[in-house]
Amino acid sequence: GGALVTVRGSGFLSSPGMLCRFGDIDVAASFINEEEVACVSPLGSAGSSHLVSVSLNGVDFSPSSIKFRYTAPIEVYTLNPKWADESGGVTVVVGSGFEDTDELTCIFERRQVASIHMQAEYLSSTELRCQTPPMTAASEVMLRVTVNGVEISSS
Repeated sequence: GGALVTVRGSGFLSSPGMLCRFGDIDVAASFINEEEVACVSPLGSAGSSHLVSVSLNGVDFSPSSIKFRYTAPIEVYTLNPKWADESGGVTVVVGSGFEDTDELTCIFERRQVASIHMQAEYLSSTELRCQTPPMTAASEVMLRVTVNGVEISSS
């Protein structure tokens, strides 16, 4: 829980009774514009999914087939190897909370340079394989992981 969720649709109006519903749990919603509403997801169990709907008056909810899925926290413990040639290479990431999703990505970050996102290969819930990107010069990078494109590991 605690993720900022943007619900996209149409016909949203600003109203004091606006709610988002995750399964059977209602939370306050914030009007962004006629096509977007924001709310914070309630606590949930990793692996569980809930339908999300919106109410403008706190009584009548939109029909929904959109699911919000809770994931386990993603953690990176170590890399093997911990270095790569300037032309790139392959490293195995050891951690926890990894899931086999289309959004599974290794994010390579350097100071004052745009992050490089590389599709990760799922090996298990504790191991990934990442292609390391080529670099123009030797440099230290921070590696982060995301399973859903939203939540990102600390490092």
